[in-house]
Amino acid sequence: MTRPRHVLAIALAMTMLGFGFARSSWAQMDQQRSRLQDMQAEVTEAQRELTALENDLRQEMIQSSEWEEAEEALKKAQSEFDTTRGEVLDKVQQSPEYQQALKDKSAAEVEISQLNATENPSAESLQTAATTMQNATLKMRALEDDAMMSDAKAAAAKAKLDAAKGKTEAMEKEFRESLEDNKEWQAAKKRVDSAKDRLAQAKRQAAEAQRRQGEQERQRRQQQSKQKKSSGNKNRGGGGGGAY
Repeated sequence: MTRPRHVLAIALAMTMLGFGFARSSWAQMDQQRSRLQDMQAEVTEAQRELTALENDLRQEMIQSSEWEEAEEALKKAQSEFDTTRGEVLDKVQQSPEYQQALKDKSAAEVEISQLNATENPSAESLQTAATTMQNATLKMRALEDDAMMSDAKAAAAKAKLDAAKGKTEAMEKEFRESLEDNKEWQAAKKRVDSAKDRLAQAKRQAAEAQRRQGEQERQRRQQQSKQKKSSGNKNRGGGGGGAY
């Protein structure tokens, strides 16, 4: 049966209204997305400027004689420690106890590989082999640690290295603290913080706008569905009469 013209007109109007709402929503979303991209670019640029300034200020620090001496002392201490550690580990790794742990670890690795190559490896056997491998690895590390701690030369080298690291770390901390008093750095940091705050606020606003748009779209669809049902009921009620 052909629908009455008023029903088709209502349907057409509702469809056009939906298209208009969708176009409006898409346009708003595009604007929000573009705005967020611009604000993210502002954050990136402000952060780049801050990082460049910090690098310039750091260059002034590392060119100082005090920093050069601290860096040289650290390199020397690291080299001495590495040499001493190598000597100590070479010795302990030749011990029977270490060699046995290494043998157990290698055997467990081979067993795990063979078990995994079978179609249905035993979970219990895999667990046993894995435990053996883990225990052997821990044993080897414990032997190495004990050897390093009990060797006087290694202990002295470690103490010297720690002292050298502490010196450079203290200078680095002092540098970071000095930035707080630098007017140029303060201004650059403020630009970064402000840009981040604006971006965060814009993201919250965009999320709220999307929530509202979603709610409006839900309400529009509900209203559209009600109008369709109402139009259908009127059509059925008006078409029931005939000539006698």
